[in-house]
Amino acid sequence: RMSSEAWKKRCLAASERKKELDLAIIEDQKLAKKRSRSEKDEQLYRGANAVRAVLEREASMDDREMQSMIDSLRQYLRMSVESYCSALKLCPSAIAANVSSHVFQLVSLWFKNCTRAETNDIVNELMRANAMGIPSYRFVPLTYQLFSRIDSTQGEEVNDFQSILRDMVVKICSEHP
Repeated sequence: RMSSEAWKKRCLAASERKKELDLAIIEDQKLAKKRSRSEKDEQLYRGANAVRAVLEREASMDDREMQSMIDSLRQYLRMSVESYCSALKLCPSAIAANVSSHVFQLVSLWFKNCTRAETNDIVNELMRANAMGIPSYRFVPLTYQLFSRIDSTQGEEVNDFQSILRDMVVKICSEHP
């Protein structure tokens, strides 16, 4: 839903509403600074104050809705990665054909979300906790994809994604030479 056109339009409308709120606050402050106000100025001030209050309420609702969507995304992502990891760890090798697509979906989720600021902590944390418990033969069909993601960072600090990926590759190479 967050990549849909409707969501993008909703975010754009919320952004425009916040800009409008900022302008209303500035206008409200200008009207409040006037020392002597006529009846007309007083009506303008009350009207601007009412508009500002409505915009603040709408902006607050927009913020809550966006935060709710982000929280839902994070929760569903966590449940998905945990479920895929559990399935891959617990499934016996005799019925591996039924769960072979799960490793592709898990790695796809990991690769898509490992660099996003709002989700990288979840997927990297879960992959660090679970990847070494998943039998390495499940990742063998993905060796080309895994190896192609290894980044050469000599002398630099290695990020979580690279650290987990390198540990997986070392495990795969040592168990399947």
